[in-house]
Amino acid sequence: MRKLYLSGSMLFAVCSVYANTEPVIEDATLDKMKTQLTRSEYFIHWENNTGIYQSTNRKNSLLATYTGREMSITPREAQQQWSFGLSVKGVTADGQPLYQPAAQTAVKMNDGTVQFNHDNHYTVEYVNNEDGIRQNFIIQQPAVKPHTLSVQLQTSEGWQTFQRSETSLDFRRKHQLLSYNDLKVWDAKGTILPAHFSVHDNQVEIEVDVKKAVYPVTIDPIVLNGTPQNANTFLQSNRVNALMGFRVSTAGDINGDTYDDVMLLAPAYELPQGGYSAVFIYYGSKPRGINPNVKTTIGPRINASQYFAGMAGGGDLNADGFDDIITNATDSLGGIAIYYGTGNGLDTTAQILRGDPAYGSLNGYLAIAKDLNDDGIDDIVVGSSGVSRGQTGEGVVTIIYGNAWGIENSAWTYIEGNQAGLNLGTRVMGANDINHDSYNDIVVVAENKVFTYYGGPDGVALTPSSSMTVNSPADFPTSFAIAAGGDVNGDGYSDVIVGNQQYSVGQQSYRGAVFVYHGSTSGLSATPAQILQPDVDSAGFGIEVAFAGDINADGKSDIVVGAMGQSNNIDQDGEGFAYVFYGTSTGVNPVPASIIQSNQRNAGLGFSVAGAGDVNGDGYSDVLVSAFLYSNGQQLEGAGFVYHGGAGLAGLLAATPPETSAKIETPLPSNVKVFPNPVVNNLSVQLQGLDSKTATFIQIMNIQGVTVQTINAGNIESYRQSIDISRLSPGIYFMIIRNGSKVFHEKIIKQ
Repeated sequence: MRKLYLSGSMLFAVCSVYANTEPVIEDATLDKMKTQLTRSEYFIHWENNTGIYQSTNRKNSLLATYTGREMSITPREAQQQWSFGLSVKGVTADGQPLYQPAAQTAVKMNDGTVQFNHDNHYTVEYVNNEDGIRQNFIIQQPAVKPHTLSVQLQTSEGWQTFQRSETSLDFRRKHQLLSYNDLKVWDAKGTILPAHFSVHDNQVEIEVDVKKAVYPVTIDPIVLNGTPQNANTFLQSNRVNALMGFRVSTAGDINGDTYDDVMLLAPAYELPQGGYSAVFIYYGSKPRGINPNVKTTIGPRINASQYFAGMAGGGDLNADGFDDIITNATDSLGGIAIYYGTGNGLDTTAQILRGDPAYGSLNGYLAIAKDLNDDGIDDIVVGSSGVSRGQTGEGVVTIIYGNAWGIENSAWTYIEGNQAGLNLGTRVMGANDINHDSYNDIVVVAENKVFTYYGGPDGVALTPSSSMTVNSPADFPTSFAIAAGGDVNGDGYSDVIVGNQQYSVGQQSYRGAVFVYHGSTSGLSATPAQILQPDVDSAGFGIEVAFAGDINADGKSDIVVGAMGQSNNIDQDGEGFAYVFYGTSTGVNPVPASIIQSNQRNAGLGFSVAGAGDVNGDGYSDVLVSAFLYSNGQQLEGAGFVYHGGAGLAGLLAATPPETSAKIETPLPSNVKVFPNPVVNNLSVQLQGLDSKTATFIQIMNIQGVTVQTINAGNIESYRQSIDISRLSPGIYFMIIRNGSKVFHEKIIKQ
């Protein structure tokens, strides 16, 4: 009766009740009540019937029970049948037994925390919340202070333990995956102590350097489920065959609310007004971050073009305090659409800029670069790699400077390749300040080279200050990704990372690699400071790379790398991975801080990755990755996943979106044939069994997401043609064949 009475008193205190009305609860109070209810879901309870402590974890879809010796975990879903146990075997000091589990433990419980005290020698603490289930070990000082302390743990029968890094483990049983991550150790003064995992005969050992420790010492890893969705936000198009996430990017702060926003390209999204291709803009907020239910959608607006060619965001082009975005489309006349940010979100009325046909059609790679001429306004960079001025195929880069009086009044600068076949402008990127002269710079890709152009008071220099050659196979000189503008070692000079998915080592073909180039007073070095590479065949590591801001707020930029070809399960071939690496004072830590995977066959996760900015205003940078072939209710709708940064990276540790009930279309069924592949100049396409009531389109996109060729085959039942792709540069392309609701896709290798 007392609990009921107190509950009633609480409701009375926060409600205003009027005659003939329902109680009115103020928004702030309602929010607090919702927060408390959500938090209470994760409280640990004593169950009299079973005589154990237990909890549920909705975010990670786990049920857990706790004793002084063991934690046991089972899935919440009835259709899943598995059980995992992790028992404490004891504590050692300098390799010798120190403490054993007590026969009887003293127990303390409060909300989502339970502690088991083992004879005042050590305490095992479990904390259950949305991040996962934390298992902490609080160790008191031994009689003789050791150099190292180790906690010995044993997994239950049937589970295998794999060491992913010094601070992360995977527990696997058949197709089930649990992660044991985010190892942190500190002493009584809060000093972080060196610690690492090791695995011996499937037994886990947590070893800590305690030579300088002040006791007690706290050891703190976290258990996460690798099966359900752990993304903080799950974005999907809800449209069949939309391929959402073909490109992803930060959009900066479009509405000026201090929270960063994101955007995703869906090149095959069918628009209500007809045509295909859309860009979705989602807005940040506090504390949730990206709200999947609040978005702005834009379609191609240039010359009635059917498909987007590219998009870019993250800069303020008119100095009004709101970040803007730009797009272009597949059209021979060319042009750029500028969408300006406002306090109410993105203004969907575009300003169209036409290019000078002599310098290209402006339908190539796009970027918004941070202020290049020191006028306080951000600028536009466009690559037109196929343009011929004095030399055939030299390429041109166009700089359009931002202007507070309207960008139509700004000056344009053209940088020519001046070398036949150079293809300057395959990719362009704002690089921030590479040489630390207080002016921001740009980097430009041309064939297998990366050129640096310095900014200055008069704008970008017309000649490169430095160049470097990327180690690429001869057949794929431009099939690499690039990112710029971050500072991985915190020395004040911006760095550049290059991803080469074709990189091979020995017998391991196409495992990929990422090259790290550090900035300096003399610019970028011609040789990489580091090479990151996985020990996995055909991983495609480096198909996309991005600076991710400062995920853990340590003052160093971090990076995210896509590995679209990687999988760890034969039943999930082509699922795709994304790796997160921390920056350190010596460069990029080669041990991944986080590994994200899709757990869905042919989902293509990692094809596009990006730093999302800080979408929830907590001071930690966030990450955006996509799986553009992902199905979740709608076949091949595509998806994007936002992961929040933090000191412990809990939000980035396990990323496995929910199982889908939709069947994924075989990439190329028997009635669709595309050959030869690899191909030199002429690609044969044979289609049968088409629905003649609707037109068939064949679309070819490069790995930047730019549509380079479109064929309208008309309303036909079959199709047999040879497509001339001789004008395309060697590299990786994607062919998308659309016939009504049917969409097929295939990766094409152009030699």
